[in-house]
Amino acid sequence: MVNLSTSIELKVLAGLLAHPQGGALAELKDWVRQLPWLEEVVAELEKISLEQWQGEHTHLFLNGFPRTPAPPFMSVWNEGQMGGNTVKQLEQVYRDAGLEPVEGMPGDYLGTMLEFLAYLLENPKTVEHVDAVAFKERFLLPWIGRFISALRDGSELKLYKSLAVRLEKNLA
Repeated sequence: MVNLSTSIELKVLAGLLAHPQGGALAELKDWVRQLPWLEEVVAELEKISLEQWQGEHTHLFLNGFPRTPAPPFMSVWNEGQMGGNTVKQLEQVYRDAGLEPVEGMPGDYLGTMLEFLAYLLENPKTVEHVDAVAFKERFLLPWIGRFISALRDGSELKLYKSLAVRLEKNLA
């Protein structure tokens, strides 16, 4: 069961899926106090270059389906391709909650889904007709276990292995 205390972690996990840029390490350092599991991650990232981190990110998430070990898109896992009905369904759920999908960001991108789940947890009274538990069960549980396994198996960096562990703890 997801609870309100999980919302901060969900937002950080969503951020870890983003392509790392300059300043990303400093941002992670700011979260260590609230999320102590990041301490080992930060220690490892301090020893490598931003380019190495970016290379791992590209390898895991952006090489292009089917070469990408862990595509962070629900449609790939459920439909075998990007887009399709999955994106349309999720974008309608976001609209039902009073939110418009972010232009250029597919509705089935895991980062978007984690941010939305955090939003639902933070605003349970505002979004009466969209429930966090139902959203998780309908849209995350059918595929997140496979994504977590692929991420765990395909990653070299502690960052992404830890991301897999934290996703499993919070969602699976």
